[in-house]
Amino acid sequence: MEQMQKNIENLYNKYKDDEYVLQRLNVYITSYLPSALEKAAELFQERTERKERLSAYGEDFTTRFLSRNNYYYCPRIEQFFKYDKITFKAYSEDDIQHQILSSITCQKDLVPWKHKMKISIMKLIRERSPITAIPESDTIQNVLNELQDGIFPSKNSAKHFLTSIGDCINQNKELVYIIPRSLKEIIREIEHSYYIYFGSSSLLSNFKYKYYGHDYSKSRFLHNTPSKKALKAKNSLSKKMMDLFCVAKYYSDRYKTADGFLEDKKTEQQLYNHAFFIKDKSPEGLVDNFLEKTIHSCQGATIKSKNMIFVWKKFLDELNIPNIIFYDTLNNIFKEKLSYNKETDEYNNVTSTYLPVVASFISFWDENMQEDVTAPEIEIEEIIELFAKSPETKTNTYITDDIVIELLHYIYPDVLIEDNKYICNMSCKLWNKKEEVALFLLECKMSSNHFISLYEGYQEYIKQKNRLINMSKRCFEKISREELVQYVNEHGEIDNNYWGM
Repeated sequence: MEQMQKNIENLYNKYKDDEYVLQRLNVYITSYLPSALEKAAELFQERTERKERLSAYGEDFTTRFLSRNNYYYCPRIEQFFKYDKITFKAYSEDDIQHQILSSITCQKDLVPWKHKMKISIMKLIRERSPITAIPESDTIQNVLNELQDGIFPSKNSAKHFLTSIGDCINQNKELVYIIPRSLKEIIREIEHSYYIYFGSSSLLSNFKYKYYGHDYSKSRFLHNTPSKKALKAKNSLSKKMMDLFCVAKYYSDRYKTADGFLEDKKTEQQLYNHAFFIKDKSPEGLVDNFLEKTIHSCQGATIKSKNMIFVWKKFLDELNIPNIIFYDTLNNIFKEKLSYNKETDEYNNVTSTYLPVVASFISFWDENMQEDVTAPEIEIEEIIELFAKSPETKTNTYITDDIVIELLHYIYPDVLIEDNKYICNMSCKLWNKKEEVALFLLECKMSSNHFISLYEGYQEYIKQKNRLINMSKRCFEKISREELVQYVNEHGEIDNNYWGM
């Protein structure tokens, strides 16, 4: 106000001696200036209202556009995604911009602002992470189907797994998950995918493959499908990792924590009890439970210390629980609760339903198996059959291939096992495979019982009834090739010269 008055005074002082100019100044102030100011005020009001109207239209357009078009962005890989309510797919920035501009062009009032609005909308999209989307039912079901396919036995066990991952995405890692090694490749792929998309290299750092003295009250288990082999994510799941992360975060947000999910699904007792198996327990309590279920009083019977550990492992395996007590601690608890002979390293006056067959198999192995790097492979099923037919084995003694594999890993860790099926570099005194094939070929040669191929030879071999057991076709053909050498071709056909024809 003072400045305006000063400006008028300056003009007056400048022309105070010029009557004409002073008259013109008075006319401008009293006539022209009010009209000009009124028009300026009206124009300003119109522009303000138009700007507010366009701004409201623009905000409404932006809200509707983002609601109708589910675009998201991963800054780490500088990649846009489109969510089609089934899955997330990589999408071109140019295509998004083209759609924005095309949509604005249909709104005539917004056309003058289209480039400004395009920049504004693209900025908002860049601030939207795919994992913040709320997944549709189809997306959730597709992810659950992948996880239930041989990895988790039920829908809720798969959901619990996803919720625990979602907790980690939300930086909630106060719980420790002790998981079996069969899940290692799946966990590794999930972590690798998360690192690629979001840059965190330790998403599941609270998932452990071994017990390292963790607080039982903070330790949880995943209720996965038991497997001796590594469980692998199928190609279809690997392509849906962004869907998995989105569903995982959604479940964590919905149930607050994985424990919250379990409490909500408390009626599924198997899942609930498995996940919380050691939450309210102590090592002593676990051992009491083990002794009650697997160890029985038997006057005069003994269990060697290493066999007791084996029975403990079997007990945990049947529960699908990894070991959760250090072996030194475990042995000390056993010694406190059972009668222990330090000199023989045995527990007295106890036995277990597992042990008769275990002790019998160990005796069979020690008596009949020997290291032989030249020996052909022998299948675990063949070992079981030889064991069952061994004169020293008690009638009706039964052992599974899983128990044999565990025994060999634990009692004989140096034995090489391939594909959980073939034992290598070992031979059995009860069965000389090389000698058996050589003798069979010789007998056929001498008796003129000739065959033109290894396939026909194996058919003839299994017809004979005078053997303890028959070897597999694969092993028969392998040994036959070693015996026939140049007389058999790559197709398994035998040269007539071998038969002297």
